[in-house]
Parts: sequence; C-alpha cells; structure tokens
Amino acid sequence: MSDEATPLRLVKPGQASGPVLAEAAPWSEGLLDTPGERDHIVRFYQDEEFLFEAVAHFVSSGLAAGEPVLLVATEAHRDAFTQRLRRNGVVVDAALASGQMILLDAHETLMRFMVGDEPKWDRFAATLAPVLDGCRMARPGTRVRVFGEMVDLLWRAGNRVAAIRLEEFWNELARQQSFTLLCAYQMGNFYMPGDGELFDEVCARHSHVIPASGEAKTSRLETELEERRRLEGALREALRQKTASAGVIEDRSLQDAERFRLLIESVEEYAIFMLDPAGRVTSWNPGAQRIKGYRADEIIGHHFSRFYPPEDVGKCPMELEVAARDGRFEDEGWRVRKDGTRFWANVVIHRVLDRDGRLVGFAKVTRDLTHRRQLEEERVARAGLERALADQKKQEELREQLIAIVGHDLRTPLSSIVMGAGLMLKRGTLSANDTKTAARIARSADRMTKIIGQLLDFTRARLGGGIRVDPRRMDLSEVCAEVIAEVETANPD
Repeated sequence: MSDEATPLRLVKPGQASGPVLAEAAPWSEGLLDTPGERDHIVRFYQDEEFLFEAVAHFVSSGLAAGEPVLLVATEAHRDAFTQRLRRNGVVVDAALASGQMILLDAHETLMRFMVGDEPKWDRFAATLAPVLDGCRMARPGTRVRVFGEMVDLLWRAGNRVAAIRLEEFWNELARQQSFTLLCAYQMGNFYMPGDGELFDEVCARHSHVIPASGEAKTSRLETELEERRRLEGALREALRQKTASAGVIEDRSLQDAERFRLLIESVEEYAIFMLDPAGRVTSWNPGAQRIKGYRADEIIGHHFSRFYPPEDVGKCPMELEVAARDGRFEDEGWRVRKDGTRFWANVVIHRVLDRDGRLVGFAKVTRDLTHRRQLEEERVARAGLERALADQKKQEELREQLIAIVGHDLRTPLSSIVMGAGLMLKRGTLSANDTKTAARIARSADRMTKIIGQLLDFTRARLGGGIRVDPRRMDLSEVCAEVIAEVETANPD
C-alpha cells in the first residue's frame, strides 16, 4: 500500500475524561436525537434489529435537523439501514443524491489505513478527513453525524488492541473536525474471562455508553458480565495484597473460581462449554444441555464433531485450527441435537492459553437461531410468491391488451372488404357466379366483423368486469345456409 491515500469509493444504493452511562429512559427520547458536538457514543447490542433501529433513529434525526450524515458500514448493514430509513419515511435516494448522506464500505475503508495488524494515524486522517470536509461542503458550519463499525470488525477478528487504538484515533480526529460519532459492539464479544477489563477499556474511550437494556437476553448477559468483572477485579486485588498470607489468597481464589463456575452454570440461553486441544468436551453448562439435549455425563470426553451433521463433520479440524491461529472463529450453520433434530446455530470458538502462552483448549459458545432463520426464510418465500403473482398478473394484462389491440386493428382492412363486396353487388354488373361469390365474401366479412366484435367484448369482460348480454331470436336455417355457403367457397369440389 502506498503512503499516499487514494480517494475513497462512495457506495450509492469520537477520548473522553470518563464515559456517561445513558439513563434508563428510552434512547429515542434523548441521546441519539440531539447528541452534543464531538460526542463519542457507543451502543452495545445483541440482536441486530436493535442496532438497525438505533442507527436509523440517529441518522433520521440528523437528516431532519439538516445535518450531513456519514455511514461507514458493511454491505449487509448498509442495506439494512437504508431499508429501515425508508420504512421510517426517509427519502434515502434524495439524501444520497444531494450529498447530505454518504455511504462508505467498512472493509474497504479499514484497509486504507491498516498496515499489517495496526491502524496508522496519518493514513486514517488522510482517509477520513477529506470525506468529512466533503460532507460539510454543501452545508458549511454544520457538524456531521457519523456511524462507524470498523472497530467492531477489528474486535470480531480478534484484533482488540487495534480496535481500541482506532477508538483513540476517532477521538483525536474529533479535536480537528466537527462531528458526532456513534459506534457499536455486539455484547457476544464480551463473554470470555478477562473480557471485563477490555469492556471497561472500550467504555473509557467514549463520552456516552448506551447499554443493551432493551433486549431481555442481553440484559441477563450484561448482568453476568458485570458480575464477572467484579469477580475478576476481586481476584486481582487479592493477588496484589502482598501482606496477605498464601492461605488467604488461595481461599479467595478458590471462592472466586467457584462463583465464576456458578455464573457459567446459571446461563441457559447459551451453550457454554470447554474443549481440550483435540476438540473433546471437558465442561458442560445447563444451557448446553437445554439446547443440545445431552447431559454432562453423556457428552464430556466426546469430540464436539458429534454436534455437526454428517456433511459438515469435516469442518471441525479447520475451525479449531483457525481459532488456535487467530484467537477466534465464528460461524453459522446447522447443528444436530441428541434426538437427531437439527437447529440453526451461531457458534463462536475462542482459544484458551495458559500463563506461558501455550494452548490448553478452547471455549465454545453456541446460540440457537432457528426461529430467526425460519422467520427470514418465510419472509424470502413470501416476497418470492408476491413477485410471481405480480408477474403473472402483468402477463395476463399484456395478453388481454394484445387481444384488444389485434381485434381493433383488424377492423380497418375488414371494413375495406365489406365495402368492396357491397359495392360490387350494388352495381349489378357481375355475372351470376361472380355475384354469388361476392355475396359469400360479404357474408364472410360480416361474420368476421361479428367475431372481432365478440373478441373485443371478451377482452372488455376480462379487463372491465363484464359486458351486457342482449339475447334475440334468429332463424337457425339461415345460419346453417351461411355456414354451408362459406365452406363451399373454400372447398368448391
């Protein structure tokens, strides 16, 4: 990568002295509506729907206030944000066309200032500062509302030092530029031992923290995380007390370890268990028993490939290899319960190292997302059916319109035939045989006129909701004679 940053490709369709925890009142009534200038807000979430709603609210409030908006997100999230904005009544296309809203790809933007595994300040400033200047070009003097999820991408990839460093870069840029920044982290990233301290590091680099208080499952996870941080802090404090006897420290460590074990066993929404370096189960919590169906005595000692369908068993070595190399592996796919039924799962595997940095095993967390997947499949199927019905209706309308057009256009040449035959008969200059032939031409043309009229009546009935029926008497012998004469003309022999 060259030292000179190249222009970003636009996608069409900020450190504070101490963070402030948002109050329990709904965020829609305060912080995301009217944030202060240079506020650096972090939103923790578990369910992406809460993320979509928060970002859409943050963006739409800014657009309504005449503020420019910059969204730096993945392609999937950009689509989700714009769909939610449209659902909330925002004219997204107009905002993009006017330059009031700009979309950037998070992966592409991140790569422009990363050198190896580290973000570089000069590249970061050269990448983002011109974009922020461009946002204010049409609205001088206004601050920019920014949402960025590049820090979450780094965190998910296991590069947590770089993520925290990037948060500091945003704070430094905020001293030079006028903008308000909203970023987000998934709460599932903070469940491993030691994550409590990292959680505090993230919060310390923001001016405001919005907890995932609106989500039932996340609330419980946050409580567990807070308890875990407290336990880890107590353990570190015990180790730091040099004057305490070895027996006191050991007792305290054992108590904290026991409380931590009880904490893990109290979680029922997640399957949380340990694997040895070879992939064999070494611990099992009640959430794992509820989701997978095995009791601890039935599964401990067995390889975790037992939870995979036959076609995916081969993925197990690769998952452990990636987790051992990169520190973390995440995937979604089908898993198998004890009774043989399948469920759609989100799986995260973290490596576990001892004090000397040696691999001693893996921590594995599984979440059942079957219901969410079913809802998504139903939505896709419903959308497909609606498109098919719309296409069918359009084809039927085109067919009926074609019939109407053809029937109408046939009348003109047919009128010439009727008038010509009638004129020859009126002059009386034809021979007997020619007179008979001209009469048959006139009758056939008259019959064709009636057929065209009936065709148009049929089209009107299909497109217009029906036609009036006017029954009348007629002589069947005359009809038969006309038919015979017409057939004889085409088949004289």
